Amino acid sequence: METRAYQEFVKKVKKSGNHPSILEKLVRNGTATAGILAKSTGLSIPTVTKVMERMTGDGLVTDYGKQRTAGRRKSKTYALNPAAGFFAGVEIHRHHLKVGICDMTGKIVYESADKPYLLENDDAYENMCAAILEAFEEAGEYAGKLIACAISIPGRVHSESGESFNYFSDAGKPLGKALEERLGMKVYIDNDSRIICYGEYCLRHLDNIRNMLYININWGLGMGMILDGHLYYGSTGLAGELGHITMFDNEIFCRCGKKGCLETEASGFAAQRLLLAKHKAGARSTLSRKIENNEEIVLDDLIQAILSEDMLMIEIIEEIGSQLGKGVAAMINIFNPEKVILGGELAKAGEYLRMAVLGSVRKCSISIVNRETTIELADTAFNANLAGCCFIARDRTLGILR
Repeated sequence: METRAYQEFVKKVKKSGNHPSILEKLVRNGTATAGILAKSTGLSIPTVTKVMERMTGDGLVTDYGKQRTAGRRKSKTYALNPAAGFFAGVEIHRHHLKVGICDMTGKIVYESADKPYLLENDDAYENMCAAILEAFEEAGEYAGKLIACAISIPGRVHSESGESFNYFSDAGKPLGKALEERLGMKVYIDNDSRIICYGEYCLRHLDNIRNMLYININWGLGMGMILDGHLYYGSTGLAGELGHITMFDNEIFCRCGKKGCLETEASGFAAQRLLLAKHKAGARSTLSRKIENNEEIVLDDLIQAILSEDMLMIEIIEEIGSQLGKGVAAMINIFNPEKVILGGELAKAGEYLRMAVLGSVRKCSISIVNRETTIELADTAFNANLAGCCFIARDRTLGILR
């Protein structure tokens, strides 16, 4: 649903000459001189100056006048106007959801508390809408200034058609369209792994990295990709299904319906299955009492056990990391990235997981290909999922992303 606020905002962007490369430079760098913008876009300085004057007049950009640069020369400097627009993001998890709002510069100005929520529920769609609207109400004045919203959803998502293929069948129509009608604004939906990948890329200012893989290890297993400096979607928007590459002859059914997927041996579901199997075989863990009392084992339980040096869970996470490394090695051989980031809830296991993945990568990928690739843990100092949602809403509206 293209609301008046959305239409007016897009009209301002197009009125500026529709130069997404200029906007992208401001988004990535925060500030830039006319000379830098001209060099990065191939436009002349007079043309850039005219574009910036239009953007400044429309309130999209702030003109800071001539500022002294590193070369001690004064150059006209510009930055995005924080109040030019506000964008919402919603991260969906199995047991909760969270809502955030950012300004034009990407600063998070509102973040809700975790709202209890069950993704695998007959009323999942209705409950999601109610929780989002409740959070918007709590956001106060910011909610009335929203231009667009992006929602991060697990599983297969077609970002262009707005379809979610794994969840929200109770919406009654393509999820994106249903949400636009319900929330009363432009809505983008996307796969959670891709959104978190973009959040990491932007928050950590990794635009000097041209090729990066983000491995999302939660209950399931997904992947987001930055290829040649751009967030990669594939021909139909469904790229990144790392977890559903058939790699094992294990006769274990995956959630996708096939057997032997990487996810069956490298995911939260795999960790939970291995824990229960090893407990049944006589092994003991700090989680044994919960198992014996038939209590639900959630990902946080697994992580806390690992961080408290539970030897059984450390053994399990290292086993999972070794299996995951085989899949990561294949991706390194194919894409030759500068950086692989391990993220998601299971990545909170830290070096236990990373070192197991790294060892497997060294065994299973070609050394001349992997030697320039760094394997890192995601930065837990910020919420890349929520921020990524907000950035997707802003940058797709600005035309920086497709």
